[in-house]
Amino acid sequence: MERGLPLVKQEILAVAAVVRHVSPCDDSRCECLLMAADSLLSKLRLTEDACCRQRGSGGGGGGDATAQSEKRRATAQGECILYDPVICETVLTALGSGYWGFIAPTSRMIRAVYLRVLAERALDRPYYPHFCATSAHAALHSPDTFRFALESGVCVAPFHWQVGATGSVEMVEIAVEAGIPLDLNFFLGASQACRVGLLQYICACSAVALDRMDLAIEKCSMDTLKWLFGDGAVLFGELVDSADSDDDEEQVFEEIADSRSLVDHALADGAHDALQLLLAQGLKFTEASWYFAAVSGLAANLELLRARGVTVDADLVSKGLRDGGTTPEALQWLIGAGVWEWSSAAQRDAHLAFALQKCRGPEVEAAIAWMLSSGARWPRDLSQLVEEHALSGFEALRAVRLGCPFGSGWTFATCEKLLPSAHHIRKLHELGCPCACEKG
Repeated sequence: MERGLPLVKQEILAVAAVVRHVSPCDDSRCECLLMAADSLLSKLRLTEDACCRQRGSGGGGGGDATAQSEKRRATAQGECILYDPVICETVLTALGSGYWGFIAPTSRMIRAVYLRVLAERALDRPYYPHFCATSAHAALHSPDTFRFALESGVCVAPFHWQVGATGSVEMVEIAVEAGIPLDLNFFLGASQACRVGLLQYICACSAVALDRMDLAIEKCSMDTLKWLFGDGAVLFGELVDSADSDDDEEQVFEEIADSRSLVDHALADGAHDALQLLLAQGLKFTEASWYFAAVSGLAANLELLRARGVTVDADLVSKGLRDGGTTPEALQWLIGAGVWEWSSAAQRDAHLAFALQKCRGPEVEAAIAWMLSSGARWPRDLSQLVEEHALSGFEALRAVRLGCPFGSGWTFATCEKLLPSAHHIRKLHELGCPCACEKG
C-alpha cells in the first residue's frame, strides 16, 4: 500500500494541473474539481502519516513482514530510478512535450508525472494545443520510432511534409507501407532536404505533379527555390528563356515549370525575394499579374509592375481588391499612381461604396477608416444599399460597426432583405437598428 501512495499523489496532482489548464479559474466546476483534489491530497497525507507511525512502531509484532516490505520497495526503486517523482520530473521536463505516445505506455508513475509536467507548463500558454500528443519530431527520430507511431496511431497531426524533410527514402517507404498516399507535401518536404534521389523516388511512386512548383514559393525556403532552379532542375528539364525560344520550346517551358503560376503565385503571396529570383531567371509577368499583385495588397508589388512597363488593368486590380487586397497602402498607391481618381467628393464616395459592398480581407476595415479620414463619406441611406442587395448581412453589420448610420429608410422590409442572416440581424438590432421587427 505504502509504495502506491507516491503514484496516487502524482495522479491527483496531474488531474489538478489538467483542470487548471482546460477550465477558466472562475468556473464553478473547475473550483469543485480542485477542491476535490485538495481533499484527496489531505486524506493522502493522513494515510502517509499513519503508515509512518505503523512503520515506526514495528507494526504490532510484524517486524519481519515490515522489513521484507521495505526490502521489496528498495529493490523496486533501485530497478527503476524513475519511480522517484522528483527524479522523474527532472528527466521528463528536460525531455519536453511531444513524446506522449512513447511515455504513456511505460508505467503509471511516469505517465502521471509527465501529464502533470505538461499541464503545468501549458498553464503559461493558454492556447497550447494537444499537450498530451506525439510530435512529428519525436515520431521521426528513427525508423523504429516512426513504425511504432504509425502502428499505435499516436501521431495526431499531418506529418507528410516532415517525413519528406528527413531526406530519408526509408522513412518514406515506411509511410508507403502504412498505406499513406504520397501527396505534394511529401515532395515539398523532400525538396527542402534537396535529395534528388528521394524526389525521384516520390515521383516514381506517386502521381505528384512535379511541374507544380508554385506551392514551393509558399511552403519552402528560398534555398529550396534556388535548388529547384539549379541542381534540382534535373527533375524538371532545362529551363529556357521564353523570350528567346520558338513556339515548341515555349510550350515545353510552360509544361515543365508552369512559369506563369510561379510569378503570379509569388506576387499573390508577397514573396518578394522569390519574385526577384524568378524574374532574374527570365520568367515574365502575365496578363493576370495585375490581379495577383492587387490580391497581395502590397504597394511594392503594384509599383514593380508599373516600373517594368506592364500596362495597368483596372478591372483586374478591382477584382484583386475584392478578393482580399484592400489595404490602406494599396489604396494610397492606386490614388498616387492615378489609377483611382480621388479629386471629387463623388469619386471618393464611389470608391468607399465599392469597399463597403465588394471587398473582404483582413485589412478592409483599416482601409475603409483611411478612406473616411481622407475625404470619403458614408452613404446617405444604408437601407437603400441593403434593399438593392448591394450589401449582405455581414457587410451591413461591418459598416454599422465602423460608424455608418442606418439612415431614415431602414424598415421591416430592410431586415427581410437580410434573411437568412438571422445572426447579423440580431447584431444589428443590438447596435440600434431602428426597425421594430421581432427578428432582433
